[in-house]
Amino acid sequence: MTMKDNMEKILRREFGAVEVIDNSHLHAGHSGNLDGSGGTHFKIIIAQDAVPGKNRMEKHRAIIAALGDIAKEVHSIEIKMD
Repeated sequence: MTMKDNMEKILRREFGAVEVIDNSHLHAGHSGNLDGSGGTHFKIIIAQDAVPGKNRMEKHRAIIAALGDIAKEVHSIEIKMD
């Protein structure tokens, strides 16, 4: 199972529908992804109401907390609330 698959599985269990995109190829040569091989830079798209009753920063913190150690293994996680 890939890092992307693991992230999707965890986030779907915690928050419902979510899309995880591996954007590592866009960051080849950057810090944390020198060879562009993947698994280092991700974009998470999640519904605005998936984390109810929290402000934007609290929502982001909840998503990162749900990922646990996985969040520590990647270089960059972008979160977009739709």
